[in-house]
Order: sequence, then C-alpha cells, then structure tokens
Amino acid sequence: MNTTPITCTVGVAYASYCPHCHSLVGEKESDYENSDWFRLKNLLENHTNHKGTKYTVEKIESQEAGMNGLKEKGIVVNGFPTIYKYYGSGENVEYYNGERTVDSIKKWATNHSNRFGKGFKFMLGGRRKRTAKRMQTRTQRRKRRNVSTRKMK
Repeated sequence: MNTTPITCTVGVAYASYCPHCHSLVGEKESDYENSDWFRLKNLLENHTNHKGTKYTVEKIESQEAGMNGLKEKGIVVNGFPTIYKYYGSGENVEYYNGERTVDSIKKWATNHSNRFGKGFKFMLGGRRKRTAKRMQTRTQRRKRRNVSTRKMK
C-alpha cells in the first residue's frame, strides 16, 4: 500500500481589474487576509481526510510570470477568475464552474472523483464528451430508427 500523501493543488488565476476577482481574492494585497480565498486556503490546508491528501492553495495574478507556469502545466485560462485543481504534477486538470462561495469551492476541491484520471471530464465551459451516438449524423440516426421499426412489422 502506498503511504505517500497525495498532493492536490487548488488555484485561482485572477486579474487585478476584474470585479468578480475582487470579491474572491480581494481588491488589494492588503485585503487578501479578509478575502474568501484566504479563508478557503486556511480551510483546505488544515483539512485532513482518510486518504491522506495534502492540499496546497495558490493564486496567480494575470500579469505575473506565473501565468507561463500555468501554460506549461496545461491549464487553460479563458476568463477571470479561473479556478482549477490538479493532483500531483498536473496531468489531469479539473476546472470549477459553480458558485463562488467558500463552502461550494471547498466541497468541489475535496471531491476525489478525478484523482487518477478515471472518469475524467473536461469541465471548461460545461462541455460534455461526445459519445458515438451523439457523433452520428441526423440521417444515420433516421436510418437506424427506420430499420428498427421495419423489423417490428
């Protein structure tokens, strides 16, 4: 059995000019200690679970050099704030689309459904993976339906 703790990194990419980001991380650096993100950081870094997951929390401003580090890890920032999490070295990144409250982000961050990539869903923009059925054209679906109804007669 592996006793090495798993590291989960939860982060936010934000812009200093974005009002949605201000409500999450604070308008100025002096406001950070009173922000929701600071509360979340304290909650997650002190959170323990039965799987031994260790949480790290990061915040990266859009003008900082850290944005290049996000691109290297494969994290896509299409808008601000972008909240994400990844396990280990960042092979599978999951994006958050929910409510921007401390409780809902904490619940999402502590959910381990995608830890090793099984059942991984790319959550950017709420897109779903295309299945073979969805990829069929309209005429293919009609033909399939007509064949099944003809057999019943």
